[in-house]
Amino acid sequence: MAEAQAIWEAPPVKGWREAESIEVHGTMNDGVFRPDAIAIAEPPGVAAPALVPLGENILGLAQPRPFGVEERVVIRKEGGQVVIDCQPGNSPAGLILRWPDFRLPTGYQGQWLLKGRSDGEIAVTPVRAGEDAPVAPAGYWKDEALSLAFIEHADQALVLACPAAGASALLQSVTLAPAVSSASVPARGTWIWREEDWRPDPEDFAEAAAGAGFAELAVQVPAKADAAFARLIGALGKRGVELRLLDGDPSMATPDGLKRAVGRLSHLRSWKVRHGAPHSLMLELDIEPYGLSGFAADPERGWRGWAVAVQALAAAWGGPVAVDVPWWMQKSPAGAAAVRAASSAIREFVVMAYRTDPQLILDAAEPWFGHGKAVQVAVETGPVAAEVTQTYRRASRGTLRLNDSAVALFPAAREVESDEAVYALQAQTITYPARVSFHGAADRAVEVERKLSPILRGWSNFRGFRLHGWQLKAAR
Repeated sequence: MAEAQAIWEAPPVKGWREAESIEVHGTMNDGVFRPDAIAIAEPPGVAAPALVPLGENILGLAQPRPFGVEERVVIRKEGGQVVIDCQPGNSPAGLILRWPDFRLPTGYQGQWLLKGRSDGEIAVTPVRAGEDAPVAPAGYWKDEALSLAFIEHADQALVLACPAAGASALLQSVTLAPAVSSASVPARGTWIWREEDWRPDPEDFAEAAAGAGFAELAVQVPAKADAAFARLIGALGKRGVELRLLDGDPSMATPDGLKRAVGRLSHLRSWKVRHGAPHSLMLELDIEPYGLSGFAADPERGWRGWAVAVQALAAAWGGPVAVDVPWWMQKSPAGAAAVRAASSAIREFVVMAYRTDPQLILDAAEPWFGHGKAVQVAVETGPVAAEVTQTYRRASRGTLRLNDSAVALFPAAREVESDEAVYALQAQTITYPARVSFHGAADRAVEVERKLSPILRGWSNFRGFRLHGWQLKAAR
């Protein structure tokens, strides 16, 4: 009997002989799963904690613990609030608040905000876990509210120390908020991939961009840098819209693709000099090596190719560049290593934090601020399909086959044969479009942007928002 035809095939996966669990990623269209990538599942371990919710009351997420040798303090939780009863005494006693199940933000200029009621002067100090509070506290909570500077540390705690005279207090909320405030709206930009959007009438296009509220456009490098392109640069500049050149393709992470890209950008650099384009004209690279058909076969090689490409293209351009990065890149050891390797060639990260929940967007973007580079936070506004991850486990019979020649997914289970491994479907996770894109929910996008703007300003290197999928023609 002829072997059943595979419904999906891919190049072989490096290390498949030792893999116990495989993840197949793809999309769901009309109820049909369409795979597009495969990876060996990471071994079970301690998952990275989520970012503590910023700008929200996090008292209910804390682990409060009393301290003191005289047992002169009693605490109890009441509906998300904490009641503190301090008896008079001279020995140290009080309350420690920690958030061990969450990570605190890196490089954040923030402040702790405590609200509630206290009939005595309770000393409050942020400290690193395991350290004693200093003799001089950071502040005294004696009225309804207290604000204290946030000290950056991965395991920070708040120590509330009882006064010698005793006190009773009701702590109603604790919030970690930005220490800086600004009423100004952060810059907003978008990607323009299609040359036909601007080429027919650069001035009209620039007017539409400015009218849509964009302060920056990343425009795909045109096939021909001519007078029309020069008109576009001038028209955008007159309207206060910054233009940066955009180029990118997964093939740039390969030797042949990189060679072609270096030649193209070298010519473009010469054109920029000849035509008097702004010296500050920046290059932005959108290289996604995971889009290569053979990426799963050797992800480390793919990410090394990314780092080499960023460095070579920055050199061809004549200075550091901006790079578009998926938010999960640093969760991959090879991806994180690539970021470090190319650091000197990078001026800015545009983080594709494609989620719609405000806290998930913050959680996705936060790790990128720690590199000391400028950061734009990008969200999706275009139509997307449901994202699917299917997890397969090694078995004697299954629908997923791996060997030295290929990966193949079959419609029906098959028995394992020599020199191969088969895997049976164990679980499926679906991320629906409404969790990824603001498509069809423009008001919701504006609301989330308004909510996140003051929080993101707590990072001094936050540059603004980037929208993907925005249709400029709709603004005309």
